[in-house]
This record gives sequence, structure tokens and C-alpha cells, in this order.
Amino acid sequence: MLRSLCYASPVRPDPELVSLARRLFRVLGGTEGVQVALIGALARNLYAAPRATEDIDFAMIVDGKAAYAACADRLAEMGFALRQEKGDPPEQYPSIAVFETEETKLDLLIAKTAFEHQAVRESLLLGDGEDAIAAVRPEDLIVYKLIANRTRDREDIAAVIERLIAREQAIDWRHIEQHASAFGIEQRAEWARELARNVEHGLGR
Repeated sequence: MLRSLCYASPVRPDPELVSLARRLFRVLGGTEGVQVALIGALARNLYAAPRATEDIDFAMIVDGKAAYAACADRLAEMGFALRQEKGDPPEQYPSIAVFETEETKLDLLIAKTAFEHQAVRESLLLGDGEDAIAAVRPEDLIVYKLIANRTRDREDIAAVIERLIAREQAIDWRHIEQHASAFGIEQRAEWARELARNVEHGLGR
């Protein structure tokens, strides 16, 4: 995990949800054999002007069935009930697990591909102490959203790209294109890069 000073003051559209996400990071990340990093809308809000969300999404690496079971137990202690698991048997643990309280939905995307493992391992640690949380790099968040490719995901990609360019922060397009190629979504990556070119042109760059 890398420490970043670039995004040390994230926007907070919903302080209670952000606080819960940080607590979940400490709980899940403190479980033996587990690494976690924020993805989804809350990660997007770290890198762009915020939008509303009621969900928390983490990518995670788990070292076997016991580590996954320990996470489920810790979530149960926090009041989260398991609602759904998705995966192909005979895998030891699911690819996606959905937990819920009455107020909050938590999606866990458990790493199976090389990209997913890399995204978690190279995540950025933002903040210190109880305010600390790891989030995937902006480029990896863009790849996740290129894979999902819903209208909201494309809007999120645009918002992240626009903010990074406005801050004059370089975007590693080689990294994005390499992983997009592995998933067979090269055209989506080219759409994102063309979007970036248009943003740069509009800013006179």
C-alpha cells in the first residue's frame, strides 16, 4: 500500500457514511490475511466533486476461506447481515459479497484477477490515525468503472478525469490501457482518453 499526500483532504458529502467506511477499513483491514481498498462512489468522491451515494464498496484480497469467514464474523458484530454471495463453485469464497444494515449496503469485490490484486496492493493510504482509509489509485478506479460501464460509471470517469486534469495531475494512460486490454475493453479506454483530450483542449492545454 502506498501513502499519498495528494488527496489528504477528501470531500465529505456524507460524514456519517465516510466515518463508517473508515471504521470498516480498520475492521476488515485489521483481519489477518485480508487487504482492503475503497472503490465505488466513495472512492470517486476522493478524486472528484462529490455525488450522493448510500453504498460503500471495497475491493479486497483474502488469504483463503478462513480469512473471508473472519471478515463475515466481524461484519456481523457490526450489525451487517449477509444478503448475497456471487461466485463459481468450488471456489473457497465468493467473487462478490453483499452485506447490509437497515441503513447501509456494503459490497465486497474479492480479488480474483491480476488487475484486482494489483489494484488493492497498490492502493493509496489517505489520512492518518482513525481518519485513514485506503482507496484504489484513480487509474484503477477508472478501469473498474470502464469494466462496469453503466451510465453512472461513465459520468464518474468523466468527473475524475476532469478533476485530475484541472489539478494538473498526470494520468497513467499506459496503465489504464494495459488493463483494459486484458479485459477486452480497449474501445472504452480509448473513449476515456479522447474525453481527456477534449478536457485538455477546453482548458487550453
